Order: sequence, then C-alpha cells, then structure tokens
Amino acid sequence: MFAALVLTTVLLGYLLRDGFLLTRVLLFVAVAGLAWVSALGVLRGRPAVGTAGALGVVLLGFWQAVLWVPMLPTAGLLLLATVLSSPDRDTRHESSPT
Repeated sequence: MFAALVLTTVLLGYLLRDGFLLTRVLLFVAVAGLAWVSALGVLRGRPAVGTAGALGVVLLGFWQAVLWVPMLPTAGLLLLATVLSSPDRDTRHESSPT
C-alpha cells in the first residue's frame, strides 16, 4: 500500500508542473490505478492481480522516461510483495499411519 501511495503522491507532484495536458492526466490515472490494483491484489492474496498491476506500471512507465525513477522501484516493490504474500503450496508431508 505504501508503494502505491508514494507513487500516487509523486504523480500528483508531476501533474502540477507546467505542461498540464489531458493525456498526462489520463496516463497518471492509469498508472496510479494499476499500482493500487496491484496493492489490493497483494492484500487480497491474489498473485495474478498483483503481478498484472505491477507489470502494467512498468509498461506504462516506459512512456515517460522522467518517471522511471519512481515507477520502476514501485513496480519492483509491488512484484516483491506479490511474491512474498503469495499463498505457498502446502509443503507439509502428511504422515501415513503405519
């Protein structure tokens, strides 16, 4: 959640700079939305949603090279959180009665 919040705050900071365009607003809404979708996927234990949101942040991040610094680490953190929070396979070995 923290990574998505930081990315949203950074995007809002860039949004207020000169050159305010509707396309920039749409891109930033899409990127921030994907970050929040990824964070919610992590919280809900849905690794596919978390991974898809993080990869979407990476893919949309390549359009704005100046935003690579906040976007790529955010996507990395979201992917890491997805991996770490994924439900593990049941690796317990049930002992059979002998």
